[in-house]
Amino acid sequence: MSDDFNTADTSEEGTDFFSETEETAAALPETGASITLRTSGGDTKYIPVPAGQAGMTVAEVVAASALFIGGQVQYWLNGVQVQPTDTVAAGATLTMVGSVKGG
Repeated sequence: MSDDFNTADTSEEGTDFFSETEETAAALPETGASITLRTSGGDTKYIPVPAGQAGMTVAEVVAASALFIGGQVQYWLNGVQVQPTDTVAAGATLTMVGSVKGG
């Protein structure tokens, strides 16, 4: 520690405060609306909603995600458990809990 109290220690070499934001921006679809799909394993996928549609069914979102589902899973939307036939609006976040592997 320095005795000079006017010297700021700015040695934060290797720290990138914006990398997480940049990674998120890179993962987002370039155009149109998307649905965020989060898994209990910590994966996040951004699924583009087809042009002219207001949303997709849970089954369509999962199929577009390229994730492997190895057993039973539960789907949650706004704190409510939903079924594969339910619709997810563009801009929403769908959470999958269970045996899900990255694809």
